[in-house]
Amino acid sequence: MDLDAGEQDDGFALRAATWDDFAFALRLYLDTMEPLLSALGAWDEAHYCDRLKGSYTPESSRIIARGGQDIGWIQILERPQELNLAQFHILDGHRGTGIGTRLMEQLLERAARTARPPCSPAPRNNPVIDFYKRLGFQVHKDDGCDIIDLLWK
Repeated sequence: MDLDAGEQDDGFALRAATWDDFAFALRLYLDTMEPLLSALGAWDEAHYCDRLKGSYTPESSRIIARGGQDIGWIQILERPQELNLAQFHILDGHRGTGIGTRLMEQLLERAARTARPPCSPAPRNNPVIDFYKRLGFQVHKDDGCDIIDLLWK
């Protein structure tokens, strides 16, 4: 993962994730996904707990902190042809403060340097889709399921 570690210009910091961060990552993931997937009639907490347990890897994740408090996490899976933004969650009170924009700018800079476009899955009703589209993402795969795939063009 190649996002800038340490203090950022916007007053937040990234640090390497560890297995000790899993409980925080899981809680934030569930808190984010439950209302979205419930609205689609697709919420199954046990399924999504198991899903994250099987995909969380500290080496591909960073914890986002501000003022000494963990406020989010991001996971980027490095693949030969793409940078998969697998997880990106920020606590409600810290959304809309520029953190997501700054991290996405870093990801897009890396994508341009490595010629690997970022992609990201998202529930089809997730408001973040509009944010991603403003950054140049397009719906890449929509097979009618609850999750769509976005790809940066």
